[in-house]
Formats: sequence, C-alpha cells, structure tokens
Amino acid sequence: MAANYAYAPGRYFVALLFIITALMFFRSADFAFAESVIAAHKLLFPSLLLVATIVMQLSCGTMIAIGWNVKWPSAILLVWLVPATWMFHPFWAATGPDVPNPTFQFLKNVAIAGALLLLIGTAANGSKRRSTTPA
Repeated sequence: MAANYAYAPGRYFVALLFIITALMFFRSADFAFAESVIAAHKLLFPSLLLVATIVMQLSCGTMIAIGWNVKWPSAILLVWLVPATWMFHPFWAATGPDVPNPTFQFLKNVAIAGALLLLIGTAANGSKRRSTTPA
C-alpha cells in the first residue's frame, strides 16, 4: 500500500529534474556553456542539439509529471541519457584530483537511469500502474 503513495511523488521528482534542467538552459550563460561543451566533443550542430535537448527534457518531463503515457517519455529520456552519460562523464579517463566529479556525475546519471527504468516498468498504460496485489 505504501508503494501507491510513493509512486506519484517519485514520478514528480524525476520529472522535475528534467524540467528544471531544461529551464536553466534559458539563461544565456548556461546555454553558452552547454553549447561549448557539446562543441568540444566534436558533435555537429551544437546549438541545434542543445535546443533539441531542451525541448525533449521539457516535453518528456512534463508528460511524466502529469502522468500521461509515462512509459514512452521515460524511454526517450533513457535512450538519450545513456549515450550522453557515456560521452560527457568519462570518469575512467580522469586522473588525479579530477576523478571524483566525473565519477559522481556518471553514478548520478546511472541512478537517474534506474529511476527511469522503474517508471517504464511500473507504467502499464498512461498513468495506470500494474497492480502488485492479487485480484
């Protein structure tokens, strides 16, 4: 029964992470910094990729927050998160005092991926969850 009360707040917390992150990019300094990081990784069209990321985070985060087809936006975010984590947080390449930050960022994203997997697994159709109690 406690799981019934935990699902909605947990879903909101995951959604807020993506919504707030996307909104932060509207500050010009944050947009410019993120764009420079993307460009430094030799990805084509860094501005376009960043705008697509913002749109994806806002739309998927909002869908998760309101509970509309939670499985699909969670899957989209997961498919985006895995390569982004691998590319932008390579803790295995860090040395010396630089090791803790990318390691933390990588593990944080692994935890977020776990939360998205839980949302995918518990979202049967839209906002309805699979019941774990016998009928």
